[in-house]
Parts: sequence; structure tokens; C-alpha cells
Amino acid sequence: DDLMLHTDDVPIAVVKKRQEVMMKLWKEVNGHDKAEPFKKPVTKREAPDYHTVIKKAMCLNDVKKKLDKNEYEGSLKEFSGDMNLIFFNAMSYNQKGSEIWAWAKELKDVLKSLEKSTYGELTPDTVPTPSRVHPPGHDAGPPPAGGGGGGR
Repeated sequence: DDLMLHTDDVPIAVVKKRQEVMMKLWKEVNGHDKAEPFKKPVTKREAPDYHTVIKKAMCLNDVKKKLDKNEYEGSLKEFSGDMNLIFFNAMSYNQKGSEIWAWAKELKDVLKSLEKSTYGELTPDTVPTPSRVHPPGHDAGPPPAGGGGGGR
């Protein structure tokens, strides 16, 4: 039993909370006005070579099924991986500059900012570490010296 992300040691309340968060994220993305093309699996009819190009197909309905069956077992990392895979696949298969590529990119960004704001509700050990970002105004240097009011 060597699974690093096994959730046996995670309290059930935490798993439930994460499950709620994943469902909330899924609903936000699925309800987006550009989500339509990503809801159902790509068919051979739509794109005959899709499954030769894309090794692991994923769509929003697949993620929902896994959520409903609790297959993520509270793993935000797996959930996030599947969600990002949907848009990564679309951006790999479709030409940059195509409408579907642009929609996938937009939803990928939407997902990213939703994750940032939503994962904040969870305990720190559940959150993927964000890349180091400098808060605004930190590299502006010291304030200019002098320049206060003074003797007349």
C-alpha cells in the first residue's frame, strides 16, 4: 500500500470538504458559456484521428462521473489533473488561433483562478504550491529620500 496520495489518513470531514470544493469548481467551469465543446467525449465522427493524437481523452462529463462515484477520494491533485487535461488536450489537438483553442485557453485560465480562490478555503497541505509570485510593489525599491515638508 504505497500510494502516496492515499486518503486513509485524511479525516472524512476533510475529504467531504474537498469533495464539495471539487463539485463547486466543476459546476463553475461546466456552467461557463464556452464549456459546451468540452462536455462530451470527442467522437470519431467529429475528429477521426483524435484518439491517435490524444492518448488520454477527458471531458467534463467524465470528471462529473468520477466526482459522483467519489473516485477522486478527496484528491484535489487528481481532480485538477483531469480538469486541466480536458483543456490541454483541446489545445494540443487544435491549432493555436482556432476558436476552440482560444476557448480551451480561456477555460484553463478560469479554472486556474477558481482553484486559487477556492483552494484557499482548505487546509494548507491540500493546496498545490503556487509558483513564487512577487506581490505588487515589492521590487519598487525604497521610497525616495527627503521630500518631506520642512524649514521655510
